[in-house]
Amino acid sequence: MVQLWSNIAAWIITLLNIYALFYMVGLYNSARFLPHIIYQDKLILRLGYQSSVELNINNIETIKLAQYQGGIGEKIPKTTYYSSLNIDTPQYEILLKEPVLMKEAYGRKRHVKTVVFRADEPNEMMDQINLMRNQILSEKLN
Repeated sequence: MVQLWSNIAAWIITLLNIYALFYMVGLYNSARFLPHIIYQDKLILRLGYQSSVELNINNIETIKLAQYQGGIGEKIPKTTYYSSLNIDTPQYEILLKEPVLMKEAYGRKRHVKTVVFRADEPNEMMDQINLMRNQILSEKLN
């Protein structure tokens, strides 16, 4: 239809569609191959190459089952980091004691107080986080 109006515009739109397809495939693969990481007293939650947040285990106030069901078109509060693709249902919500800096695509940054995410092996991840929290707490008491 665009070609009836202009061949150049049709080629530009075709190239943009191909770019968008490669972007979606790349985002999906990066979300698969860049996992959440727990090390020392840090927790790194990522949404592929698009965004990430590094949390200190001491900064976690509570971890609960996610209540927010972010869908396409729904507004996500600016103080919430939603580390899940819109096709996934989030599993957990972490409420933080103090806001942390979240790194978004294209160098943008903002502070978040809540992190909503999904894990491949949720029970193991929660066990590791709780184990680290207990270790840090016992070190403080000693």
